[in-house]
Amino acid sequence: MLTRRVLPPEEWDKVAGIPPFNTGGLPNPEYWRIVVVERDGQIVACCSLFDTVHWDMFWVAAESQGAAGVFRELLLGGAEVMLTYGIRQVHTTVPDGRPELVAMLDRFGFERAPGALYTYTRED
Repeated sequence: MLTRRVLPPEEWDKVAGIPPFNTGGLPNPEYWRIVVVERDGQIVACCSLFDTVHWDMFWVAAESQGAAGVFRELLLGGAEVMLTYGIRQVHTTVPDGRPELVAMLDRFGFERAPGALYTYTRED
């Protein structure tokens, strides 16, 4: 059975080994929420939302990719975070070369935004 929940910060060590947290570290819980989908107590998917209202870092375990209900539960968990914190709209990015992710987001009602995403790296 699939369950979803917002992972409390004291349990974030459970996602520390999952990309991108395994390379970028865990975020500041004051500004971030992590939603997990679990099957029999094991995390099979997670995403994070942060106060800039960028919904990103979707991850689904390889053996659960395409499994009925996993991504839907992840999105419903994120929608609950949006409701709890009064967030009306979020945005996300899709890496180049991931048409299956674009198709999935399209299926679940995400709309493609116009324009392009730009990043800035501070030079120290």
